[in-house]
Amino acid sequence: MTYKLLLFDVDGTLGKPKSGGDFRETADDWEFFPGPVEACLKLVSEGVRIITVSNQGGVCFPWSRFSEEEIAAVLAETAKSIGAMASLVACSSTNPKAMDKYRFDDPRRKPNPGMLLEAMQLADVSAEETLMIGDRPEDEAAALAAGVAFQWAKDFFN
Repeated sequence: MTYKLLLFDVDGTLGKPKSGGDFRETADDWEFFPGPVEACLKLVSEGVRIITVSNQGGVCFPWSRFSEEEIAAVLAETAKSIGAMASLVACSSTNPKAMDKYRFDDPRRKPNPGMLLEAMQLADVSAEETLMIGDRPEDEAAALAAGVAFQWAKDFFN
């Protein structure tokens, strides 16, 4: 099956924190893995549309070192680097330690399907024509909830 739209998770799928931790310490604490940029640009040159879909719960806590606006700007640059048509970000958290404005179950935050549904509408592409690529169980669950195919990043880029 040839997909018209590829949805990529960002952290753990396209790259990792430069600091070596599991999560970003700052908005720009990030670097691409070898290979995804070239692979994505090739796909875009072949007519495939790409949108990044990223949970960023790190902005939700009083001790966060970066804001929602800062991470959105960095993720927009990340998306631009791979030829993506858009970058969607969900910043809510159901964690009781999150700041009040972020402490809710956002229908856009994976494993909920909201960002994926929004991406398909933005690209005017059906679920059958869409593939989600990710590295975490919530990426797979969001794909299932949105009715789109899913592939693990380690398999997609090999």
